[in-house]
Amino acid sequence: MLQNIETSLLRTFVTIANTGSFTRSAQILFRTQSAITMQMQKLEEILGCKLTYRSGRSLSLTDEGDALLPYAVEILRLNDELQSDLKSMKQREEIRVGTSDDYAVILLPEILNEFSAAHPNVTMTVNCSNRDQNLEKLKKGEIDILLTPVMADEQMGETLRTERLLWVGSSETEISDSEPVPLTGFPLGCVCRDVMIRSLNQNNREWKFVYSSNSIVSIHSAILSGRVVSAVEESTIPHGGSIIDGRFGLPSLPHVKISALRNKDRQNRIHDRFYEHMRESLKHHAHAPTGRKGGGYSSAPLPQIAGLAAAHVPPIA
Repeated sequence: MLQNIETSLLRTFVTIANTGSFTRSAQILFRTQSAITMQMQKLEEILGCKLTYRSGRSLSLTDEGDALLPYAVEILRLNDELQSDLKSMKQREEIRVGTSDDYAVILLPEILNEFSAAHPNVTMTVNCSNRDQNLEKLKKGEIDILLTPVMADEQMGETLRTERLLWVGSSETEISDSEPVPLTGFPLGCVCRDVMIRSLNQNNREWKFVYSSNSIVSIHSAILSGRVVSAVEESTIPHGGSIIDGRFGLPSLPHVKISALRNKDRQNRIHDRFYEHMRESLKHHAHAPTGRKGGGYSSAPLPQIAGLAAAHVPPIA
């Protein structure tokens, strides 16, 4: 019958293989040299073979020792990783996500809900600001992960998905060719706002900003009123909104990317797991249904998120 091998025996063996010395290994492992010798004898007895031999003053591994070494290293790695993971699960962790209000309201709730259910000791904090403000927070170490829209030709972070940018209004929207296009959106610093205005300017189409807010709920309400329109990412189109691309002389809009950046000083196994969960979730997040009606946001209450604290930035003057 095969015997179980204690990890302490394997750790002693790996240390000897690395140092080439019983004496030095005893110092590293805080044991007496006789204890190290006894551990090696026990390991050789279990395996039924010699693992080391002396050639003059040097200590070398036998063929069996060479064969054992990679297994021993991997077993110890898994042992240490397991203990570290279980200990970290018991500790209270915080993951701070910086993003825009539309992503916080539409894209993140389900992602955070699922992750919080699997990791009840993790507190999720979402900080809503524009991209420039969030980049500064990331630089200062105030957030751990930044989820942000990026222009199609811009390189920033890791691209998690690509979105169509669409003109959206309501079923009541009417825009005369002779009048400026009435716009709504986030304040200055919003990528979609910049793209929207640039496209109108490039097509010599007059525009005016009628309503600006840091709240996506307020912006969506303004769109649904029928008095204003906006450039909206496909997955964040409000429920009941109408896609009006190609109407009222509105120019076509480029795609945008949803990208993520990470705080290099705040990366650990729990953060890695959340990042991977977010990446996979966004990859499979549904776009708005084909047709004229949007479906990215509903006025129904958002799911409750365990440990979620939301911080909204006041409107920019």
